[in-house]
Amino acid sequence: CIGPLVGYEVSRLLAGNVIFSGASLYCAYRSSNVVEMATLNLQRSELIFHRLVKDLLNLEEGRASGGAAAGRAGEEGSAEAVLSALSIEDVRAREVFVSPYRSVFGGAELLVNPPMRAGCLMLTALAQSDIPPYLLAFQASSSEASRMPTLVLWYHINADAAQTIQGFFHASVLRTLLERRSTRPPRAGASSPAEAAP
Repeated sequence: CIGPLVGYEVSRLLAGNVIFSGASLYCAYRSSNVVEMATLNLQRSELIFHRLVKDLLNLEEGRASGGAAAGRAGEEGSAEAVLSALSIEDVRAREVFVSPYRSVFGGAELLVNPPMRAGCLMLTALAQSDIPPYLLAFQASSSEASRMPTLVLWYHINADAAQTIQGFFHASVLRTLLERRSTRPPRAGASSPAEAAP
């Protein structure tokens, strides 16, 4: 269809195909900046919460290691500490479109709304009178070489945006804690990761 425009020589057809294909991919990339999605974007959510959760845990660890005297001295300053999230431009710069996305969390893998099956350890209390907006559970890893379980997150069909963010935040906190535990050096005399954990 581009023959009448660039000619019928093979070299011109290949060059025209490369140019038009590149223009098509560029337009598709630019159009993604204006698309507003009502569903949970796993990649963007991980990029945002990965930094927020780590900053939050580092802040709490700093307060705990500072001691009571330092805590009293910096009580006013710590109250003014504000966590800052990645900006829209920062998230766009870190997004992956062409190559497969790899999670920024190094701990447990997260599955969102997978098919329910037996063999999961529920982390969310269930009550007959009150249905939670989301459920968190551990699922045993299918690989014998991996001892890290898979974290599963199920959302209720009527969960609103705030409840969706809350569920993903709780999952991010748990994944960060598991990541820190797996990278923490074992205690002296500990023969297994379970013994090394506090």
